Amino acid sequence: MIEYTLKELRRMNNSMVWNYRIILPSVAYDENTKFNLYASWKADLDGRYYVALRSGRQINNDIRARYNLM
Repeated sequence: MIEYTLKELRRMNNSMVWNYRIILPSVAYDENTKFNLYASWKADLDGRYYVALRSGRQINNDIRARYNLM
């Protein structure tokens, strides 16, 4: 899975390709912290939303339910 830094995710989220479809963490992280993108079930007519979760985080059923992951 591809890892992105928080700085890269902010830049990507502001681009026309992603169109603010990345749900970024609300906690303050270092700009160089690595994240993975996961597709969520949240979508509208403009497209699907993706959730940025810290790299190395174990994805279990609780995490899937909390972030509504596919």
